[in-house]
Amino acid sequence: MGEPSARAVPPDKLIELFRRIIVRRFTIPATLESAENVVTVSQLRALRYLERHSDCTMGALASGLGISQPAATKLVDRLGAKNLADRHRQGRDRRQIQIRLTPEGRRLVEVVQLRRQGRLRDVLESMAPDRRASFLAGVEEFVRRAVTDAEAVKAICLQCGTEHTDDCLINQICLEMTGRPVNTG
Repeated sequence: MGEPSARAVPPDKLIELFRRIIVRRFTIPATLESAENVVTVSQLRALRYLERHSDCTMGALASGLGISQPAATKLVDRLGAKNLADRHRQGRDRRQIQIRLTPEGRRLVEVVQLRRQGRLRDVLESMAPDRRASFLAGVEEFVRRAVTDAEAVKAICLQCGTEHTDDCLINQICLEMTGRPVNTG
């Protein structure tokens, strides 16, 4: 289980395998192990978005997840039925509904994230240090080569909020391209 195969795997197949491993070996098992409140990958994405954007509107959630507003409404309904998110009115405008995580929803996001990070860390630590460093450098280079313009920044940004840290690669790329941090507004 050490050396790569002598046969070259086509890049598109290798990338698809990598994506499936992330979802099926890290994300889904971490979700299933985490609670009696089993959620789908789409629901987990919504919970993670809500964790980063407390008290957001349905429109902001739909936009942030790249889905329609009716789809976001159904998603929030399902999360509400599992007591993971709720709706509330903000201020005097009764039409303005805000969505937020419940304490149970916040706990689930934290547990899934910790378990997922642990699984990833275990795999990375099982690699030889030079291969791990090469792999991580290669992934960073891939991201830098793939995110080449403002549209790509907007499409790829995790939308973690308005404060971008120095270790945010997408923010670093945006600063290098434009001289300005990512605009999440």
